[in-house]
Amino acid sequence: MEKVAQTSCLQNMALERKLAVENGAKEDAEGFVSVSCSYDMGWQKRGKGHNSSTGHGAVMGLTTGKVMDYTTRTKACRICKNAEKTGKKAKVHDCRINHFASSKAI
Repeated sequence: MEKVAQTSCLQNMALERKLAVENGAKEDAEGFVSVSCSYDMGWQKRGKGHNSSTGHGAVMGLTTGKVMDYTTRTKACRICKNAEKTGKKAKVHDCRINHFASSKAI
């Protein structure tokens, strides 16, 4: 699924770039073209607080409305947590923990 999503994002970025050039945007010295986009990020909400262990973000092109990039944030891993609880070393796995700060809204 991740490969399909990455391919889709690359195609959507190329389309946004193409449309921006067609609408008069110029390449800079390095070949980059400015495109208008929007970014939003959120944490899944559990209960009444903002204490979730997973979140997501996405960049959408304003011309097409399609997703050009995305990210996920994860503060917990079931395999790591179970190993910690049992005092054993976690097996080799695709651990997705990539966020260690608070998920509370400021």
